[in-house]
Amino acid sequence: MKNATIYTIGIGTGCSDEFIEHVARLGNGQFELISDNEEMNVKIISLLKASLTPMLRDVALSYDQNIVEFLVPDPETLQFVKINEPLNFFVFLNKKFQNDKETTFVLSYENSNENRTIQETLVCKINDSMVTNNLIHKFGFYKLLTHLIKSMKKKTNLICLASKLKISNKIKRN
Repeated sequence: MKNATIYTIGIGTGCSDEFIEHVARLGNGQFELISDNEEMNVKIISLLKASLTPMLRDVALSYDQNIVEFLVPDPETLQFVKINEPLNFFVFLNKKFQNDKETTFVLSYENSNENRTIQETLVCKINDSMVTNNLIHKFGFYKLLTHLIKSMKKKTNLICLASKLKISNKIKRN
């Protein structure tokens, strides 16, 4: 089930909302909760559309490991990504980058529509003023925090994010 995605539906007050949501998140899918007297067509069609969305599989990011201090998320933890969803990598570079002032990232993935591997190259360059004012670090940290805040609408999202980042033992559960 390497390439499987799990979508779940909870119907009525007798289902466990937490279980329905948890299974969908673990399976990199989506979930819908439908109350007893609620019309279910719209929610089921929404899940069907999501399940038919093409995926990017075997996502990998190549980079100079001597320059990258850490990277979030770890590309090895990404099983697949929906084509219409943004894929953000937050890269924190060490002081060696300030000396080199240039590094290259190569993103490769398989497009499920085309069944072929695609590679995209990004060359990252900085100038002296960016280094002097720490602009690149401030901007990167700001973008990471903004992304985390948007991701943490519910405590469950925080726990899922923490487990993906392998820092769950650092979060106190209330």
